[in-house]
Amino acid sequence: GYSLKIILENTGFANLCDRAELKLVVQDSRGEHAIPVSSDIRNLMPGKREEILLPLEDMVERGSRFLLEMRRLKDGKIIRFANALAGEQMILGEIK
Repeated sequence: GYSLKIILENTGFANLCDRAELKLVVQDSRGEHAIPVSSDIRNLMPGKREEILLPLEDMVERGSRFLLEMRRLKDGKIIRFANALAGEQMILGEIK
């Protein structure tokens, strides 16, 4: 099957202090569904990067879009990524 490699890099000056959850959001012909990403983002220190490999199995179809979302656990609020084009979700790519 297919896998998706996500590379997270902390280019800032501090790590995240609050517990947060990462989700891979898949948008396809069946709608939108989220897959939990196993990572404790608080451990990503400044200047460090983490590689995460996610098996996609039956989630790959032409036209699928993949986005990454991060939410603070204590109140459910979105934590925005620092990327210039990132809004509430960061676009990772699309299957053409």
